[in-house]
Amino acid sequence: MTRDVAVDDAVFAELREHFSEQDIVELTATIAAYNCVSRFLVALDVGEVNGTELKSVEELMEKKE
Repeated sequence: MTRDVAVDDAVFAELREHFSEQDIVELTATIAAYNCVSRFLVALDVGEVNGTELKSVEELMEKKE
């Protein structure tokens, strides 16, 4: 998915038709940040919690005491 990270000039040309240069930079930074988070979660084997309620900070702190 992200092994080939180079972006063709044609892709940037298409983006420039819809976004400003600043928008393109921000979009690229957002995608890169999400990619980083995704790889971090995969590396640590952080599983999904679909269907379960998230615990409150108080509940998490009770476990430490």
